[in-house]
Amino acid sequence: MNPYATLADRYKLYAPDPELHGSYYPADIYPGESIYTTIRNAQTGELLEANARAWRLSPLGLEVVTKRSREGLVGVPIDVEMRVGREAFHVTGIIVASHGSQHGEPLLGIRLVELDGHATYEGPDRRDGSRWLFGDQFCPICVAANPARFNDFVYLRVRDVSSRGMRLTTSLRNKFLIQGMTLRCLVSLPLVAQLSLNLTIKNIELENDPDNPLLAIGASFDSASQSDLQLLGQYIVQFGQGAQLDELRAYGLVPKSVSSAVEFSFARTIHEYEQVLRLRHIAYTQAGKVGTSLTPQDMGETYDTRSRIVIAKYHGKVIASAGLVFNEYHDKMEIEDSTVWPSGLPRREEMVEVIRNCTHPSYRGNDLLMAMFRFIAITVLQAGRKYVVIGTTPDLVALYSRIGMHDVNLEYNHGKLGGALHKVMLGDIPKTMAGVGISPIYWNALWADTATYMHTNELVSPTGLDLIRTRAYGILRPLSLLLQARMQRTRRHRQKA
Repeated sequence: MNPYATLADRYKLYAPDPELHGSYYPADIYPGESIYTTIRNAQTGELLEANARAWRLSPLGLEVVTKRSREGLVGVPIDVEMRVGREAFHVTGIIVASHGSQHGEPLLGIRLVELDGHATYEGPDRRDGSRWLFGDQFCPICVAANPARFNDFVYLRVRDVSSRGMRLTTSLRNKFLIQGMTLRCLVSLPLVAQLSLNLTIKNIELENDPDNPLLAIGASFDSASQSDLQLLGQYIVQFGQGAQLDELRAYGLVPKSVSSAVEFSFARTIHEYEQVLRLRHIAYTQAGKVGTSLTPQDMGETYDTRSRIVIAKYHGKVIASAGLVFNEYHDKMEIEDSTVWPSGLPRREEMVEVIRNCTHPSYRGNDLLMAMFRFIAITVLQAGRKYVVIGTTPDLVALYSRIGMHDVNLEYNHGKLGGALHKVMLGDIPKTMAGVGISPIYWNALWADTATYMHTNELVSPTGLDLIRTRAYGILRPLSLLLQARMQRTRRHRQKA
């Protein structure tokens, strides 16, 4: 007997059937591994096999040991209830082969496909709504225990996310992944969080990259909490491609912070200045502050020539801006175009005037504005000035009051913004950093870290009383952050409503 010929015949007998598994080599299921199937005719409901032992398995096909040959059923669509360990789920397929094993036991080959009337999703994009993609260097990692084998784990990369599920890829070694199976996953979102999610596999296909063939999996969330969706939204904002905040909100993926994904700097090129003008046009037109007949070029301002224009950029796009005008004692402020500056208020050379503060409508209702004001406060003190002054519409007076500014009882009608009534607000930055005139809740939420930075870098010189006050405020920090989180949840609820 030629051992080589005998082994060659045996391997040929057990080679994967391309009609069953394609180019995928199936996994052997050993006696004692708890994988059983109950098979019914999908058209008639007739029970064909009960508790049939699975013999080989791949994401595309299944082979089971049957009581008798089923050659007459080739081409028949079937429903299969699979039990893998303690988990039971349903798959559908078509019988494509019936043959015998080396022990003479009949084997039934089933190609796993979605049958008409069983398909939950249609078309190449099987998830409803928007998806957010990740680049290779930012893909979250997902780890799940193999439900069929002891101490075996499946490692997957998250390629894109929607509000209802994920698209993942994994290596071809993971053969125990079947449509309908639920994976209990630990999803790592670097720099954000780790999530524990249950993902149900909805579809599987091979990515036939010659250099790196992969298994692509579409999975849905079983029960993602609001907190889970918020953290996913946070990761999408920071690392996703083409994420728009209003679109994330529409799908319940409201991130906790936008500022962490934003770069603050100053407009230094004509291209950035043009983006600022377009932003002003969008913001002021939507707010009704300028006429619709005006163009972005009309948003240019003579004060821009002697101001430093702060910009917040998200993925290279300017989404917030403000002009910082550093007047000298002989310069006229923009506010003085409409009113007389009282002699009892700080001198022009002690202040920085903030003009044309605006945020893109899609990025409002989050921490972006407050992050910009922190950046402005640091910039003002670095320039050796103490005060910041701004003209604002009456509806924003309460907001600016909460962050430490105060109303100086000076009003004017802004001739460049449709004659709208504006009130003048003044902020004493060193006093705000010391917690003077601001509640502990807002100081902790908005200024605590900034005050520490300024003190460390000797931008402020707190007195002994200031230190006592801020240390007392610091004791209340956990309560302040808890109240802040509750207020954010209330705001998100209002936005959703």
